[in-house]
Amino acid sequence: MSAVRVEVRERFAQALTGRADREWCSPPLARADALALVALLLDAPAAPAGEGPWHRALAGGRRTVRLRPV
Repeated sequence: MSAVRVEVRERFAQALTGRADREWCSPPLARADALALVALLLDAPAAPAGEGPWHRALAGGRRTVRLRPV
């Protein structure tokens, strides 16, 4: 079992939303747990395939999620 981290980056049109961009990186997770978190972050019905990056539109911005090996 190899561990991975989930990296999340959100970018916003700051002039429209007043929100600042932000980033987050998870602690090391088992791949199955990481993919469950990715599905939650993407509001997907199932875990996506691959390593990403995956994208999701947000109001006034965009979320990018990817897996990184530890």
